[in-house]
Amino acid sequence: MEFQAGRNSWRVTQAGRVAFLVDAAAYFSAFAEAAKLARRSIFILGWDIHTHTRLAEGLELGPFLLGLLERNPELEIKILIWQTHLIYAFERQDQTFVKEYFSRHPRMKFFWDANHPPTASLHQKIVLIDGELAFSGGLDITQCRWDTPAHDCDEPGRVTPDGKPYGPFHDVQVMFDGPAARALRTLVAERWRTATGERLGFDGGLDAVWPESVRPELTEVPVAISRTLPRWNGQPGAFENLESYVDLIRGARRELYIESQYFSSERIVEAMKDRLREPAGPEVVVALPHRNSGWIEESTMGTLRYRVLKDLRAADLHGRLRVYYPVVKNTAGPEPVDVNLHSKVLIADGRFVRIGSANLSNRSMGLDAECDLTFEDRDGAGATGLRDRLISEHLGLTVEAWRAYLGRHGSLIAAIEARAKDAPGAPKALLQFPDELPAVLNTILPDTKVIDPPAPYRFTNWGKLVLDRSILPSRKQWAYILTIAAVIGAAALLWSFTPLRDWSDPRFLAAEMNRLGPEPVRSLAVLGIFILLSALLFPLNALLFAVSFIFDMKLTLLYCLVGSLASALLVFALGRSGSRVLPKFLEGEKSEKARLLLEQKGIYVVFLLRLLPLVPFSV
Repeated sequence: MEFQAGRNSWRVTQAGRVAFLVDAAAYFSAFAEAAKLARRSIFILGWDIHTHTRLAEGLELGPFLLGLLERNPELEIKILIWQTHLIYAFERQDQTFVKEYFSRHPRMKFFWDANHPPTASLHQKIVLIDGELAFSGGLDITQCRWDTPAHDCDEPGRVTPDGKPYGPFHDVQVMFDGPAARALRTLVAERWRTATGERLGFDGGLDAVWPESVRPELTEVPVAISRTLPRWNGQPGAFENLESYVDLIRGARRELYIESQYFSSERIVEAMKDRLREPAGPEVVVALPHRNSGWIEESTMGTLRYRVLKDLRAADLHGRLRVYYPVVKNTAGPEPVDVNLHSKVLIADGRFVRIGSANLSNRSMGLDAECDLTFEDRDGAGATGLRDRLISEHLGLTVEAWRAYLGRHGSLIAAIEARAKDAPGAPKALLQFPDELPAVLNTILPDTKVIDPPAPYRFTNWGKLVLDRSILPSRKQWAYILTIAAVIGAAALLWSFTPLRDWSDPRFLAAEMNRLGPEPVRSLAVLGIFILLSALLFPLNALLFAVSFIFDMKLTLLYCLVGSLASALLVFALGRSGSRVLPKFLEGEKSEKARLLLEQKGIYVVFLLRLLPLVPFSV
């Protein structure tokens, strides 16, 4: 790959010292050590933050930062975090509290970044210390991230701020200094200016405060900084991340090792398919999370992942593709525990190392704000070292033991599969990704771009309808609407954040329905479950998946069609009867505007409501 500023990179520069921080325990520890050495400034840019993030034993982020300000009268701290959508409200700390907490000191400034298109996010995760030392990658300094490379099932330190345990979590961050770190000053200063209107300055003439406990793995290497910025508000956008990924895939000669939280980018998949069809192309090893977090992500991004894998396997004419997910041994039962793989890493030919915030998804290539770095390691020791650290971590081996496997078998795929045969009950493993998406579901799911948009949605006449004040309800009418919304919201919360959430896992639901008895009792029961759960605002896509795990394709299609129509009729009847007691706020002139638009765009509107699973389908 050739670094080309303006096409596959924003800046081509040099990194002085580079260290790869595998998993959050290493990152949080290095950040804390560097922050203690900060003289003038600490800048934090991210998707999320939590005041009680555990940096180390007995060390929490909020009190730690306030303590630094008290000890150093010249230090300033600035924090810019994405202003989240409502859909993430229950996964994050209260925004009002966060804002107030990080505004307690006059030399600490905190802002929520709302300067992005609808449905987009600030996804860059960057920390700058004195403008000379930089951290970047897939990790935010927030809850449910801390873990060690061991990923022990019973790790006592892996708990939320309120003491609840969470599962194993894997990610990678990179720390570096030199011109590359200084180049990020411009990027974060521009983001700060667009979000707050303030110009951000950095003091010059300071040396980087490299943590003594961290050993550099690369020194004086070329690095390309790539961005994703959407076209919005008159800005031209930046899409270097997409071009960089495609160039790395096209340029690989021997091997590609990839870790990604999501896997759905159409252009990247096409580039991989082209290489897999070649007689002498590279072998491709991809590590993904087995399941995405929550039924919304699993039924959207997870579903797209299965579709992509099916296409890639069809293009793998020479058997050079393997897709794995990492697991650890479950101390409480026979089934292994999935490791939540959140990293965004690509290593090509033991020469190029790419680490950043961008997933292999359409939105990371064109919608969200992202920042990635690609280091060129010409002697290969650092790049192959990181690759071997990651694979050995997932296999539960030492780096030396993994390299022995690799030396005996000659390729990544052969070595990984040999390990699986030699140690079928190993405490850690990479398991091959199953092909679980039934063909019937693949035909009824929406186009990739609907779920995973590559660019901001454009307002059409629907935007005018929403923004047209002349058709808005009165205060009394709003009271009725908000009451209904509260009921819907409460139902959604019950299915998402209480023990009832187990029922929204298609595998759990399928197992329960299998216990209903033999045919035809089970078939009739399934139809009844469709009607009952739909009336209770249950996520219908979970039902569709569950049925597909029980019956063959023909019966799945029949039961899903009949069940969906029956539940739709019931919910429609409930809505129609309820509308008779509601104020008729859409009568007269207001109604006419809405009615005409609905008549013109009716199918389109229902299509979006049904296929964008942001709310239960019954709404």
